[in-house]
Amino acid sequence: MSRLTLIPLLVLASPLAAEPPTDQHGDPLPKGAVARLGTVRYRVGTVGPVALSPDGKTLAVEGSHGITFWDVDTGRPGLRIGITGHDINYPNCGPLAFTADGQIFVSVYRQELKAYDAKTCRLRFSVGLVRGGQRVSPIPGTTRFAVVDNEKTGLIIDAKDGRIISKITSEVPLLGLSPSGRWFLGSDDGVLVLVDLADGKIRSSYPNISGQPQLAFERKMVIMADDRRLYAIDRKYQLQTFDAHSGASLAVLNLPDVITAKGVSPDGLAISPDDTVIYLWRYNLATSRLDVKTGRWLEPLPSMPFGRLVPHPDGKRVLFVGIDGLLRRYDLATRREIAPPDGFVNDVTTAPSPDGKYVATASNEGRIDLFDSTGRLLWSVVPEHAQKGLSWTPESRSVVCVGSWEIDFRDATTGKVQRRLKLADVTRGYEKHALITAFGGPVQFTPASDLMVVPFGHCYDLRTRIAVIDNKTGQRTRMIQLGEEERMTLASDGRTLVARRSGKDTTFIDLVTGTSRGPFQDEKLIDDGWAAGLASAEIACSPDGAWLLTWDGPGKAVLRDPDTGRQGRTIDVHQKMVQAFSFSPDGLYLATGGDNGLVALWDVATGDQVWAEDGHSDRVTSLGFAGPRRLVTGSRDLTALVWDLRPDRKLPQTAWQALAGEQSRAAYQAIWAIADDPDGPALLRSKIAPVKHASAAQMQKWIADLGAPRYATRESATTALRDLGRRVEPELRTLRAKTTDDEVRNRLDSLLVNLPRERTAAERVNARAVAAMELAGTAEAKKLLAEWASGAAGARLTIDAKAALKRMGR
Repeated sequence: MSRLTLIPLLVLASPLAAEPPTDQHGDPLPKGAVARLGTVRYRVGTVGPVALSPDGKTLAVEGSHGITFWDVDTGRPGLRIGITGHDINYPNCGPLAFTADGQIFVSVYRQELKAYDAKTCRLRFSVGLVRGGQRVSPIPGTTRFAVVDNEKTGLIIDAKDGRIISKITSEVPLLGLSPSGRWFLGSDDGVLVLVDLADGKIRSSYPNISGQPQLAFERKMVIMADDRRLYAIDRKYQLQTFDAHSGASLAVLNLPDVITAKGVSPDGLAISPDDTVIYLWRYNLATSRLDVKTGRWLEPLPSMPFGRLVPHPDGKRVLFVGIDGLLRRYDLATRREIAPPDGFVNDVTTAPSPDGKYVATASNEGRIDLFDSTGRLLWSVVPEHAQKGLSWTPESRSVVCVGSWEIDFRDATTGKVQRRLKLADVTRGYEKHALITAFGGPVQFTPASDLMVVPFGHCYDLRTRIAVIDNKTGQRTRMIQLGEEERMTLASDGRTLVARRSGKDTTFIDLVTGTSRGPFQDEKLIDDGWAAGLASAEIACSPDGAWLLTWDGPGKAVLRDPDTGRQGRTIDVHQKMVQAFSFSPDGLYLATGGDNGLVALWDVATGDQVWAEDGHSDRVTSLGFAGPRRLVTGSRDLTALVWDLRPDRKLPQTAWQALAGEQSRAAYQAIWAIADDPDGPALLRSKIAPVKHASAAQMQKWIADLGAPRYATRESATTALRDLGRRVEPELRTLRAKTTDDEVRNRLDSLLVNLPRERTAAERVNARAVAAMELAGTAEAKKLLAEWASGAAGARLTIDAKAALKRMGR
């Protein structure tokens, strides 16, 4: 789910600050969050360099959000150092280290070394390096440590004051310091060598054990604490023992059958602090253990995922930092995992129900959970097949779970399968050479819930197929094939499929007739989506029908005409990579989640940020609105958060002035202030009246005059209808579908194309008023919404009020 910054980012809290709310495990929630799904315990998220303190109590882990100190016994995150930058793809032990006494923590990034007090994380000093430091190694029995740069330079630095004690220039590139601190290890044209700490000369060499000594130093070799023996995996997948000082080969040991039978090398080696046991682990295979003294293989530990094994100093446990984001612990006496608190493993996907009452989650171990809006778990199931997407039926009665070969409709109250749609039934009569592989992602429904749009794919084919299914009968009504790397979404009318090739063109396809418009090509070709960090170049239509949204480079949302795909304007969301986004149900706001864990809300009309919180400690991977008051986010930090979207500032002016003003943030605050005010409906009623209906007789005359014999009459009618704008849109579309007159058709097309999709300034004020009443949800608020909904059919206020009442179940 989502992991969170419940840790002080080296900022002292005010002594008068109230205690933050906590989750079910007693861990603080971030500011703005009202519930956490899952737990932060032992969920370290995206992992890069790691370092275990000498006493084994603290594990420092660098992730995408900084370096976090984790309590090994409780799994709670502690202090955080807000720096990062290394490759976050595999746990290694290079540029992080505690000094031998555990009092000082050292981190190196590029050409800067920083030392911190290990208890407070306060910076003690920093040292500039000529080259980037690649590995930090403490020197036993001292407060000193060594830094090497993978070139030929090694530095010995005193951790108390940052003094450079000595500088060693080696004959060969250096890889790191031996455990005793007496020797450097280096690489001589791919051969591992021992380098004298005093003069930088090669003292001994070893056979080429991997061809990549740096990789070997990190994963494929270990050295005893006293530097007597070196153990390494050779190219024949054998474990070799060397005299560490002379480089002489002492013994060769075959690996356990569980590894050699697969014909693979272990992912890594580690040795216990007392030099008695060597651990060899391999993804999805039992973890082997070698008794160093007897040379016998011990009973193995359970299989582990990709990651790094870290022996614990107490000799009773081993830790495993997985790239799936979970810190695991294993008891050596029982050879079993010490189970962490129940939560998510690997990425988590969240899907709030349309009515905001529930949140469905899916995590990569295959489990589906359903929570209420307070974070209480209602049910949990593990489907037969891994899930590829979650969605909801429009009435919020069923969770739609997409597996590889079937789609399950699960009852929201019990989790039981109500209905199952099989891939074979969806693709029947269409498959060729048995190349159909799997469903592709979440199902989308038309607003009336009569049709559902189901994506699926072929083997060796980048094209996506779309099956249009009658939701009542389960029968396929149409099959649509998209181009390569083409993404799709449903337009707000519920009848049009919008398909877009990244940076190229947009096509609009009618789901009922199968006819298409386009492709409409951009004026300039852009790499929208891909450059923004969206792996699937996602697109979306705003619920109010105003915009089609795509992405142009990192953090830039492009708002396009929903009928042509033509670029309108952009919103710069100030985030390096947007991993998840969603329009609010009324289309007024765009919510985004980035790789830095920031969650933000943007006014679509102005592009201004109106709300933001930084509660996740890793990238946000999914995001959705749970009603008008809540936002739900899932994160790579393996937690999900339910956010209260209430602004944290008070209005600096009267509510109406702010609501009708040009400052987006103030207007957002005013929406909430009016929603909370019992007199809010009366205030808005006095300011905003329902839109008057146009004279039906006069309107019909103007419509009829579009085909009048005289040009002047036709022009006059066209001008009058254009002035009415959206109020006559329903009638114009009805006539457009019926007329056979080319002149009338051309005039109708011109009127419809030029209808403003985006709200005018006055209509934005009205939309904010509607949002306030939807937030209020009182009987008086609903009464006012009903009054506005009774206005002219095509008016924006009428449409917005009707939509709000529908979302409220009226």
